[in-house]
Amino acid sequence: VLHLAGTPETIPQLYEVLSLYEGTGFPLFVELKPCRGNHNTLTERTVRELDKFHIPYCMESFDPRCLRWLRKHRPDIIRGQLSADFLRDRSDRGFLMDALAAKLLMNFYGLPDFLAYRFEDRAKAPLRFCRRVFGAHIFYWTVRSRAELEAAEREGAQAIFEGFDPNKK
Repeated sequence: VLHLAGTPETIPQLYEVLSLYEGTGFPLFVELKPCRGNHNTLTERTVRELDKFHIPYCMESFDPRCLRWLRKHRPDIIRGQLSADFLRDRSDRGFLMDALAAKLLMNFYGLPDFLAYRFEDRAKAPLRFCRRVFGAHIFYWTVRSRAELEAAEREGAQAIFEGFDPNKK
């Protein structure tokens, strides 16, 4: 059991969150965050849990190996490749993986249905190339204001937002 910021509140289990969405019709973006090589196990167990509920969802990950598992075992699930300019803001994956991810060069591996790229990095050439040449469907993360939302919409991208209500003008 994990506690939130030193409080007695615990982080809910996936099934607890999914039960809240059952029957609402609200779609979910489920982000897979593998660690220490558990990409296949994490993806399989998450899908198995999601299958117990009647909830529309898609799955996304920074790790193309998760998308590869989905492509191979559950091609019916919409999958998205998360990325950013990891050459500027390095991750713990190492230079080679950061370079491949930043340039979207692992897309052949998982064949994502959409790309979700960090809003601040949206002008990067690999993202523009994928949009122009392959007609890739684009999401921007994380959009934090009305102005950013409007910029995303002008550029034909969907927004993954936080910190504001996009329905309020």
